[in-house]
Amino acid sequence: MGNEVLINFWKDTIKKNVMLYPNERIAQFMGRKFSNSDNSNKKALDIGFGSGRHLKIALDYGFDTYGIDYFEECKIVAEKTFNDTNSLKNLYVGDYNNYDFGDIKFDLIIFCGTIFLTTEDKVYSGLNKLYNITNKDGKMIITFRSKDDYLYKQGKQVSKNSYLLDKKPYKNAMYTFYNKEEIEQLLDDTGFNIDYIEREDYWKDNLSSHNSWYIVSAVKK
Repeated sequence: MGNEVLINFWKDTIKKNVMLYPNERIAQFMGRKFSNSDNSNKKALDIGFGSGRHLKIALDYGFDTYGIDYFEECKIVAEKTFNDTNSLKNLYVGDYNNYDFGDIKFDLIIFCGTIFLTTEDKVYSGLNKLYNITNKDGKMIITFRSKDDYLYKQGKQVSKNSYLLDKKPYKNAMYTFYNKEEIEQLLDDTGFNIDYIEREDYWKDNLSSHNSWYIVSAVKK
């Protein structure tokens, strides 16, 4: 995750910005895939759930919902928000890549804004982990940073696509970037078929920062 300054930055961000409205693209994907299905006996896992905005959308669509995040602060915020919600089954604290979920397997994985916060080899092993905890034909909604993003190459290159950033407030954070073809190959190699893909580009900080994301819907083979 990086140094203590960076960790404190993310903790403060979580505490100060409790977001309950889902990402618009994630909401569209959920509507496209689950509006006409009965999800009452299905399980969803939100990885890196933060303050809980995608826990909420999984709950709204009727899933028995679970979440895992690196920070205890996220669990505290989300439990307070959803304390009377019976369909929220459990919130875990830890690294999903190493976490033992026991016999639980999921029908939906939501992985928004976090898988790329590590090196390429750990992205790959993480997707293998998700393959193992997803039911056959289970779905995954996942986002990747594109190589057109303003953070690409902003720091020390540690592998083909991974950089240790030197740009504040992300200094000493590890980021991995992909193009469309690399994402397609990566998911195919780890047992998933892409059934829908979009890209979102927007400029912030007085048009000085180009944010670029791929949003992918995939199905376990």
